[in-house]
Amino acid sequence: MNCKRWIIRVVMVLGGVGLIGGADPVEAAQISEHHCVKASVTQVNGLFTRYDQYSKMRGAEYQVGMAGVNVTLISMVKSQAKVVSQNGRDSETLVWIVLQPALVSDSSLYPRFLLDCKVKGAGPDAFSQECLMQKDKQHFGLDDLQIRIGVNARDSRCMSGQTGIQIDVGLSGNSGQIDQIKRSSLGAAGVLAPVLGALFDEDAFFRSYFSYIYGEWMKTLQ
Repeated sequence: MNCKRWIIRVVMVLGGVGLIGGADPVEAAQISEHHCVKASVTQVNGLFTRYDQYSKMRGAEYQVGMAGVNVTLISMVKSQAKVVSQNGRDSETLVWIVLQPALVSDSSLYPRFLLDCKVKGAGPDAFSQECLMQKDKQHFGLDDLQIRIGVNARDSRCMSGQTGIQIDVGLSGNSGQIDQIKRSSLGAAGVLAPVLGALFDEDAFFRSYFSYIYGEWMKTLQ
């Protein structure tokens, strides 16, 4: 199988002490960000578990400026959620995600995947969330996606009253499938094709997108 692997690490802190609760780090992470925000743990939980609203939330459309024009490079067009279990402070939800790349009208070329998202220990002071792509289910564009999040109200890297969050993301893009998407997109790009092509590599296509989403979510928690 022709695929290129990235492992991405995004470390974001929204408040409090020490390592943030419960999330196992993704090995060899490459992106690290740290933030402090005013939102409570409960508010963070409410944002990160609003699975069926992901496609309507801030950051779902990744826009970039090209030749003086804002172009949506990737847009999340579907996020459907089905609760598998809810047991006190723990829950499990299946989330179906579909992304539409720039200028691609053939839905068979839309990246899509099913995530199994588990939340553990949800409370006013901390929780952890793990979302793993189900590789034995239908997927396109990605061969693997792992998201691990830990949130704690007491993180020493932020001021008192703030909340801390750590996000670790690992993914593998399928080079052959991404090439199909890129050809379809550039074929409809016209005069923008050379500029779009420079941005439309695998790194920009997935890594920048997930980093952008979480960056936009952090703004809503300030």
